[in-house]
Amino acid sequence: MSKVVLAIDGGGTSIKYRLLRKEDYAFLTEQRFYDMPSIGTKSEILYVFEKIFADAMRQCEEMGAEIVHAAFSVPGPFDCVAGISRMEHKWISLKDVPLRKAFREMGILPETTEYTFLHDVHAFLAGEKHFGDARNYENSLGVIIGTGLGLGLWENGGLRFSEGGGPFYSIFHKPYQEGVLEDYVSGRGISMAYARSSGLYLEAKEIASKAREGERAAHIVYRQMGAILGENIADIVMRHKIQCVVIGGRVSLAFDLFGETLCETLGENVRIYTSKMLESAAMLGAAVWYGSAPS
Repeated sequence: MSKVVLAIDGGGTSIKYRLLRKEDYAFLTEQRFYDMPSIGTKSEILYVFEKIFADAMRQCEEMGAEIVHAAFSVPGPFDCVAGISRMEHKWISLKDVPLRKAFREMGILPETTEYTFLHDVHAFLAGEKHFGDARNYENSLGVIIGTGLGLGLWENGGLRFSEGGGPFYSIFHKPYQEGVLEDYVSGRGISMAYARSSGLYLEAKEIASKAREGERAAHIVYRQMGAILGENIADIVMRHKIQCVVIGGRVSLAFDLFGETLCETLGENVRIYTSKMLESAAMLGAAVWYGSAPS
């Protein structure tokens, strides 16, 4: 019976999974998406995981395969060693719940299944380091720009963690102007900047469309975001001798609008690119990293 990894990428409003062959981390199935009721009850949120486990087991039975490992890419703050969410803004009812114990009590996956957890920006960067263009560089940064902002550091052959097991740099709450950096570098930050200049609140995707259509105000807010990001990570790039920066998250799809100012700020000696793997990077990273993680 072939051995399979269940790779799960969890977010605040949705969660998805794919099955990978343990031998070489090749994807065996397409992505399956589920709504995540972040403000729901404990039972409602755990039920989403029950559905994922049950669906994955059915797929494995059809393939004649066995799940040996469930690898999670998770938002933070999250105690990845203990498998306990510390979040108060996502998965609210699961805060302080030992998830390994809860998952084993469901009795859906095999009793021997290994459960590991990795912060989403670390999972993204690990995926890029093992399977993406970042594998050609020694020291790298992974930056996720979406509803929020995250940064992961890969240095001297591995991920760098804070004392609490999270990202080495929590730049999202770095003080900046009248708030924190995430207020300016994120989809929300783009919307707020555009609203300040135009009086109209739109989603970042809509503003990107306007910028590509030639609207000056829309174009300016993206260029400003690229410059702000560059200015705030330039010291990290210098201190850790970073050779490449890979950008992920939904806002990375607008790299054509903010990449130039980001590159100008960081200089020509740093390779800056957007992930070609998008959601797959975090799943691959969470799966491949587990060999060095406690279960």
